Amino acid sequence: LHDALPIWYNLHSPPARYVNFDWAEKDRQTLEQIRTAYERLSGRDGKPRRITKTALINESAAHSLSREDALNKMPETSSFLNAVLESQESWRKRKIIWAVHELVENEQRPTPNRVMLKAGISMKYLAELMPFIMEQLSKLWSER
Repeated sequence: LHDALPIWYNLHSPPARYVNFDWAEKDRQTLEQIRTAYERLSGRDGKPRRITKTALINESAAHSLSREDALNKMPETSSFLNAVLESQESWRKRKIIWAVHELVENEQRPTPNRVMLKAGISMKYLAELMPFIMEQLSKLWSER
């Protein structure tokens, strides 16, 4: 019986299907989905959300990007992702710019501590970000 099992399985299994996948078309479709997701994420009101691969995948439902081998076969999508993904430092700077504008809109005096608190950035980054905060505050005061 054990020896006959592979023969029976092969006789009763459907024929194998070999599909040629059009990676160029998949690349174009995924790129469009990711572009739309990027525009939605970057254009949202409120506190900025970091632009990461995971955030773009979740926003666009392009779950094929979670596999590295698939991303390697989609060069246009891959280069777009490399261009728009944010480092933690650039994300913190974008949150600082947002926080300064929010404080001014709410008629609060923007101080470095208030900016960090509003942006939701840990004080352990204060020394590192202080020159950028002061630059943003000086721009604000020179515009007035």
